[in-house]
Amino acid sequence: MSEIMGITDHWLQRLGYHAAPGVLHRSVGDVRADHPYAREMTLMLRQDGDIRSSAVFEVDHVPAVCFVEAGNGISPNVIDEIRQKIWNQNLVSIVIVLEDENATAYPAPRNLTKPIKLTASDVGRDNPLCANSITSGAIFSELPDWFERRYRIDRVLQDNLSAVVELLVDEGLTKEQAQLLLGKCIFVSYLEHREIVGNRYREHHQFSTLLELLKSSDGQGLDKLFRQLKRDFNGDLLEIEGGANIDWKSLRHNILDLLTQFLLQTHIRQGQQSLWPYDFKHIPVELISGIYESFLGFQQRDSGAFYTPRHLAYLAVDEAFRGIAEPWKEVVLDGACGSGILLTSAYRRILGAKQSMQEKALSYSQRCEILLSSVRGSDISIAACKVTVFSLYLALLEDLAPADILQLQEDQKVKLPELIGSIIAKENTGDFFSPHNQVAQPGIASIVISNPPWFEPSDQERKSYEHWWTERFGQALPRRQIALAFARRATDLLRPGGRLCLILPASTLAASGANEYLRGWFKELAPERIYNLSDLRSLLFEGAIHPATIVTGVRRPTETSGSIPMRECFDYFVPKADVSFAFGRLTVHSADRKRLPTHTVCDDVEVLRTYFWGNELDESLIARLRIFGTLANHGFGENGRFIFCKGFHMTDRSKQPKTSEPLKAYPFLDTSFGNNAYPKNRYFVTNDDLTGFPASIMDVADYGSKSGQAFDGVRVIFPDGADQNTLEVRACYTDTPCCFTQSVGAIVDRKNDKDLMKFLTAYLRSKLASYLLFYTTFSLSMERPHVKMREIESLPFLMPSKHESPEKANNIIHKVVHLLDGHKEGYLSNNKDWQGARAIIDDLIFDYFGLNENERQVVRDTCQYYIPSRQPNTFAALSRPLHQKPQQGDLKDYTRVLHNELEVWRDRLSGEGTFTVKMAEPSMRRPDSMGIIRISLESESKRSNAFDRVFDDLLIELQDDNLYPVAGENAATVASDFLVYYKPDYYLVKPMLKRLWLSTAAVHDAYRIVQTVRRAPRG
Repeated sequence: MSEIMGITDHWLQRLGYHAAPGVLHRSVGDVRADHPYAREMTLMLRQDGDIRSSAVFEVDHVPAVCFVEAGNGISPNVIDEIRQKIWNQNLVSIVIVLEDENATAYPAPRNLTKPIKLTASDVGRDNPLCANSITSGAIFSELPDWFERRYRIDRVLQDNLSAVVELLVDEGLTKEQAQLLLGKCIFVSYLEHREIVGNRYREHHQFSTLLELLKSSDGQGLDKLFRQLKRDFNGDLLEIEGGANIDWKSLRHNILDLLTQFLLQTHIRQGQQSLWPYDFKHIPVELISGIYESFLGFQQRDSGAFYTPRHLAYLAVDEAFRGIAEPWKEVVLDGACGSGILLTSAYRRILGAKQSMQEKALSYSQRCEILLSSVRGSDISIAACKVTVFSLYLALLEDLAPADILQLQEDQKVKLPELIGSIIAKENTGDFFSPHNQVAQPGIASIVISNPPWFEPSDQERKSYEHWWTERFGQALPRRQIALAFARRATDLLRPGGRLCLILPASTLAASGANEYLRGWFKELAPERIYNLSDLRSLLFEGAIHPATIVTGVRRPTETSGSIPMRECFDYFVPKADVSFAFGRLTVHSADRKRLPTHTVCDDVEVLRTYFWGNELDESLIARLRIFGTLANHGFGENGRFIFCKGFHMTDRSKQPKTSEPLKAYPFLDTSFGNNAYPKNRYFVTNDDLTGFPASIMDVADYGSKSGQAFDGVRVIFPDGADQNTLEVRACYTDTPCCFTQSVGAIVDRKNDKDLMKFLTAYLRSKLASYLLFYTTFSLSMERPHVKMREIESLPFLMPSKHESPEKANNIIHKVVHLLDGHKEGYLSNNKDWQGARAIIDDLIFDYFGLNENERQVVRDTCQYYIPSRQPNTFAALSRPLHQKPQQGDLKDYTRVLHNELEVWRDRLSGEGTFTVKMAEPSMRRPDSMGIIRISLESESKRSNAFDRVFDDLLIELQDDNLYPVAGENAATVASDFLVYYKPDYYLVKPMLKRLWLSTAAVHDAYRIVQTVRRAPRG
């Protein structure tokens, strides 16, 4: 054994895993019972198991690399079997097979790229398989196809489940019958693969495995199997008769063959059988549970959020149980349980905590008692309730001792408990808003956790939640959005001091008009932490329109309910989509963690939008610019300078149609899909853009807002849609009469000042306007490139006559107009003259609004890096420069700006002395995924020779305490950056991620350093 372990030790050292900033598990004993992936890692590390890993390396609490020793050699078939088991777990991305002088790395999915072979002489710090490459995510850039989502088991299963249901329906089954048949097959496969139903049981009752019975189309045998299982195990998922159940004996060969092909992992749509069948011993319960949300179709909401991914469910459960020492004493309620992934994850977390406390495996009776006392759920869909029961049963039966399994099979008094109707409420009694829902009663739960429906009905019929809202609050529900009602109902049901954890649409918190709702809600719920997951929208929920947030809070005690303490604050986490997400990790860098006052957010939710990508300095810059006033200030009253108006509505169910005859006098600017003639890249509307009014438009709902004033005069027009990549408002100047639909807005100048309106056009298309809209509007920053008139009106603006130097302002306007007029036909991205002119225009607009050089750089960084990198919709997009390591030029710029900003703060605070700011030299003991900046006074610039040793020892101590380089719970981690004082110098330590080393970051870091040093104790 020592020789074998020696091989692992040598390779771990060669590849840098022995001292890497992660967790290395070498045996089953290294794995905590309450670890969220304890079962999967235990299965990998068991030396009498199927995988027999010699080490598992996890990063940010997620297993990433599995090491397997070959000893004197290992056959390709054995390697293939190991990879199959790991692929079924849907966690580890890389398998490294170790021999004495050679190592071979494989991706977990099969049929991707060829394996990578290494010899002992090949290894080095920059090897793609070294620990630093894994922890930094650099391997994703080098081997992107190893992380392709379409090859992962969740995607394969999801596609095959949907395809089989479609084909079963074609065979004459109802959708519900097809779903139930597949659910039963998967449930029994779990029982068989996990040996709850094993060879001894089958021999005793004289029937074959499920797969063998399906292959032989043995309807009689299948009927016998399920009847025996119902007798021995009972349970809500093993019924033979009633409801959507079908007599197995009556099923035709084609139906049984489809079920067979599914279990064999045949690619149903292509008819190609895989060499890797599903192994339900290794497939996590939560994975099946989550996939079923999409497969059943009962949560296909308006948002496109088809199912709750496992790591998102784990994050929600982490938050729900954060700080709770004895989870088994809690009662957890999910009022819209769907497939049960949140309830199942919570139940497993409770079991793990209880087992960890008593330091031995839980018996079946203990697991059953916890289930019945701690879990509550409801849903209006019976199909949803059945899948919830399915998931909870599997968690209940997971890894039972042989004696418990035998008792369950043979003791008639020990059966699976019936859950529907007891702890799970269904259909009408499962309506979360119904007074007859027995599990949704005030005070029943100490924890409410849910991913409720998100929709706003388009029909006129009032729903049960709307009736509840009106009765509770005496007014109509805003936007008729069910999620808003659900959050308040969930709060009502909590015990005082109980924890609420909801996955909600981001618009609930951050959209315009949310202030009043939040103030009412937060008077009853003390918010603790909000995760804004908008940047992960397309990666969490493929095809989703609406982004998600996770909100956790505690119900206020009765005596303080109804008010918000003046100094109350909560954590606002805004993780960004970087390469760590390809490994199933959610990393929150320190720059993405804010502390916000509850009152401030309730007063104006714009702060949530600003702090999504920005910080205190962005908030300060926006506030300073608004001192000038806004565009809206110039449109008040009948004598306002500007008229803000929109084009005509073609249809509106609330209005009587009108003849389109008055509009036919105008040329028409067509913006319809497929015929869009709007000049997206030009600053002027020309006659070539216009056509005659369409004869097909006979009637309209209205003639445009403000009685059609958008169609005449000197004006700036702009469509609702901004540029997808840059968020540039597609503003155009025109003084030509023309009409257009309501998708185009207009700002009309009553004084017909052509130069001013051309300048306004340039301003709306400028980097400064994109920056301001990115940090102040909901849709542009968190959802989609859509801009509303009121958001344009909120942009800072002042007339040249009100400028501190009117002469300078008018001079700037004339220069901008001259540049625009000189490039009327040259608006092409590859036109270097126009590119140069645009850069000059941006600088002139900076001059007009008085931005200093650092403020200009903040705007440029936002437009060059942040905006184009937001919300990647594929894993391939994660490798954009913003999410990679900084280059030497970035580091030089960062140190220069940091130095300059620290001197600005020194002068502002009447300090003295000169700073030296330098990058610290790398250390062999320190991972190069972290960068270190040394800040010292020039008069005390001598550096202690002992610093490297002392500092590296400090980092190791922090690592041992789980504080470096990350600190956090299981599903999300906060990547640490911290300031160390080692007399006489300060050292800023932070991850080597480009977005943390931009000039923008340097300006903010200088502010944070000054604030930290000023608050630090003296002496």
